[in-house]
Amino acid sequence: MCNARSFNQGLAAVRASKGCGYINQTGQWAIAPQFSAAGSFSEGLVAVKRNGKSGFINQAGKLVI
Repeated sequence: MCNARSFNQGLAAVRASKGCGYINQTGQWAIAPQFSAAGSFSEGLVAVKRNGKSGFINQAGKLVI
């Protein structure tokens, strides 16, 4: 689950009506809301969950693991 989280590596997880996404420090969506759960970035990656599956995305929102 993600409520508003602190900024980490320039992005913060935020819950919206469509799910969790990431905003940048100007408040713009950097990664559109689409996840049912989202953590905080560490070393350029973050754990997310979508459609019952878990994985890691990078800061561009691309699934990498």
